[in-house]
Amino acid sequence: TFLLMKSEVAVHARVSDKVQVTLSSNLGNPFDAFGRIEIISDRLWMRIGQFQLPFALHQDDHNILVRNGYNLGSNKRDLGLEVIGNYKNLFFNSAVFNGNRNTLADRNQHKGFLTTIGGKFTFIRVGISHLFDKLEERGEAVSAAFLIANIIKFSVEIECDFKVKNGSGSLVSTGYYVGAKYRLTPRLSVSGRYESFDPNGGVKGDLEQRITTFARYRFVKNASFEIYYWGNIENKNRNDDNNWQLNGEDQVILMSSFWF
Repeated sequence: TFLLMKSEVAVHARVSDKVQVTLSSNLGNPFDAFGRIEIISDRLWMRIGQFQLPFALHQDDHNILVRNGYNLGSNKRDLGLEVIGNYKNLFFNSAVFNGNRNTLADRNQHKGFLTTIGGKFTFIRVGISHLFDKLEERGEAVSAAFLIANIIKFSVEIECDFKVKNGSGSLVSTGYYVGAKYRLTPRLSVSGRYESFDPNGGVKGDLEQRITTFARYRFVKNASFEIYYWGNIENKNRNDDNNWQLNGEDQVILMSSFWF
């Protein structure tokens, strides 16, 4: 079976030395539509509009189990305002947005809040993120710790996420992924990632696990071809009833990217 999962077109325009505008679409509803203003040269920026929330590690693959489970995949957008900054080896992002990680009009006065802070030290980049959302309902808080290490042609990334209920402090769910990438040539890189997500710590048998392998070939300066393989791992910690297990399908995914 061949499926066209997504097509995205993006346009970037620099209005002046300090103002930049981005617009992208997945050939449906607008994807990115924001303006970026430089407040302090190379130190502080502000972004206003519709954009991907700056939670933990930036990923192009929106199907990572824990990210998809928390509605924080790279295909999700929200409307709001973000402040981006750095000072020496430190960096931060803070955003206020409508909430629920969608692009619908805000129908109440409750907003979502997110902050990411971290630092760069030699070949390692580490940080933490914290998100409050859905305050008018049951409320939720999602936190993450992340790390990237780059050594010549080899890189490793780790992200651990967990979710608690606001007010109770009780842990609801957890997930993490560990990945490694190696650049074989300037044009070709390969990577692998282990993913784990437990959507409900009180339910036996709902743990999801996956091995993802990935290769990218940049065949010309402004274009690349990517291939993914998802291999789902059987959940052994379950009852005899197979309905307790979340069954995934192994898949091969082909993608291409072009930029101008």
